[in-house]
Amino acid sequence: MTANEAQQRIAQHSWWSEECPGKWQYCYFLYSFAEYRMYFHPDYLSMACLTVRNGYTQEKTPSDERLKVYAWLKERYQGDHRFIDGEHERWVVVRDELLALIDRVVRESEQWGKEELLHSYQALLSRAIDSVRWGTFIECIDDYNSFVLPQRMAEDLSDIAPEERTRIMMTLATPLAVSFMEEFQAEKAKLLLQYRDTIKRAQSWKETKSDALFRHDAERFCERYQWISVNYAGSPALTPSKLFEQLRSDEKIQHNADCERLLADLDTKIDRLAIEQATVMSQAALTQDLVDDFSIMRAIGAWMDERKESMVRTTHALSRILDRIAEVTCVSKSLLEWYTKEEVHSLLTNGTTVRQAQCEARAANAVFMTQWDGESPESTLTIFTGDDATLLYRALNAESRYTLKGIVASRGSANATFSGIVQVVTDVNTQEFISGHILVTSMTRPEFVPLMKHAAAIITDEGGITSHAAVISRELGIPCIIGTQHASKMLKNGDRVEIDFSSGHIRLV
Repeated sequence: MTANEAQQRIAQHSWWSEECPGKWQYCYFLYSFAEYRMYFHPDYLSMACLTVRNGYTQEKTPSDERLKVYAWLKERYQGDHRFIDGEHERWVVVRDELLALIDRVVRESEQWGKEELLHSYQALLSRAIDSVRWGTFIECIDDYNSFVLPQRMAEDLSDIAPEERTRIMMTLATPLAVSFMEEFQAEKAKLLLQYRDTIKRAQSWKETKSDALFRHDAERFCERYQWISVNYAGSPALTPSKLFEQLRSDEKIQHNADCERLLADLDTKIDRLAIEQATVMSQAALTQDLVDDFSIMRAIGAWMDERKESMVRTTHALSRILDRIAEVTCVSKSLLEWYTKEEVHSLLTNGTTVRQAQCEARAANAVFMTQWDGESPESTLTIFTGDDATLLYRALNAESRYTLKGIVASRGSANATFSGIVQVVTDVNTQEFISGHILVTSMTRPEFVPLMKHAAAIITDEGGITSHAAVISRELGIPCIIGTQHASKMLKNGDRVEIDFSSGHIRLV
């Protein structure tokens, strides 16, 4: 396919976008978008793209097609309320096989030669792509709850204030589950409670040597959660020194009572939320069609959290296996991260390498496009670089916004309006965040949670009412606006903005 042909295909769709730091090897999920139809639906999705500019990625999928997938899903659910549960049960079998492979890679890959590396790399990617195919299927709720559901609620509940409608949406869409990030934060709070005095006295991780028990517990904690800080750019795993930095930061803002309250709230979260949802359902006059929407979102919201955990752990395992491939082939990991899976196969079987300039071109400015031709069992991957990539990047980002507006995910303790200083953060591993500023980013991920704790408010480009930013901001009680589309591009560090919580508008002041 030529760039001009690709541009014509892009123009036929509207596009859902998710942005984050990333490298191609960790964006294996793009292989799944066009192929997942073999599992669920014969017509959608037809294509997907990943744009790359200097290591920062945009995942682009056709929003118009994803909305059709949701309509298909909803029809199946309304015909059989066990449909989603049944698909989840099928997915869990694949997920468990994937996690077993991940554990083996993390434990053993440092000892492997080329033959075992090739076998395990292919097995890991195969199972990971199988697992993510279900993720592609369930992600269609993002488009629906961002673009359609608010309008449906406004039409059906026109006598209720917009702010109250948003509260109802947020409450009813929240899954009755404890997320993996909540579990991580709870376990970290227990460490802080147990060793607060040690943490408070020490000025560095090395100074905690006097408390051997703390070091032992912290090292076991990191072994359990080493994958938690990894992202699609292959950021380093959680280490005791990094954990100590987080605990030192938490110690300054979390008193013992705060930690105890967090643990108590988590213990009672599901029961409290179930009561709140039942109350809202009894008071709001929702049509059965809307009731079905929220039932689907709760089921899929919990599933998406499980999927996110398995994807982060997969990225950690891929990073570990690439470390070893780099050792045995003498090809730097920074180049391997831009190889395709077929190119890794050729490298390990016959020593064929990809030119350094080609890898660097992919990292600097590229568009990776997958599509299905309707006949072959797998989608095809085309990589555009240079001027062709620039042309397609502009086509994928052709829509413009002249006003900044999003969905109010959380008001926290703010009044009708809230103002503060903006700080745009795209990569938590390379940028320092100033406590008390408004955190602006494309989308939050697990590694953003320490920053979110210190933010006065949060604004994101992407995300629906079940997104990571929406869920975590409500848990932390922090004002949050999601789904602005362009906040991270329109706002600059140091800008002072005012957020209107009645409308979701954001304006410079």
